[in-house]
Amino acid sequence: AAAAAPARHRLVTHDQVLAALRTAATCFPRGAVSTDLLVGLEPLASAERGLEALTAQGIVPNLTVFRPLPGAETTAPAGDLVATGPLLTLMEHRRTLIQRHGLWHSRVRGFPRTLAGVERYAPDWQTRLHCRIRRLLSR
Repeated sequence: AAAAAPARHRLVTHDQVLAALRTAATCFPRGAVSTDLLVGLEPLASAERGLEALTAQGIVPNLTVFRPLPGAETTAPAGDLVATGPLLTLMEHRRTLIQRHGLWHSRVRGFPRTLAGVERYAPDWQTRLHCRIRRLLSR
């Protein structure tokens, strides 16, 4: 995190962010708290450990491929180009962990940025009910 966003890291450390996520996960329903897990800055084994730690704490990890903002390409780390096969395996592991820990998640959340949006979308009855309630309440 410090390498990808040094200015932000000076204001809020990685430990502070994790502490806030853990606290939020104790206050909100399972799966209501999510965070982006950057893929490509560290080895995939590190991302896999991150998936396991976050889901065990009730936090939904959104897999995000790291790319520096335009104009920051020379100062930000470039990251590694990760092959599709290992990414698909990591996505499947994420899905398994979310199910194992009973976390609710939306495959659409963060769709433009995250790999989770690449999955074939077939909403279950809970997701359909949630969307219907939201539509009724927004009228």
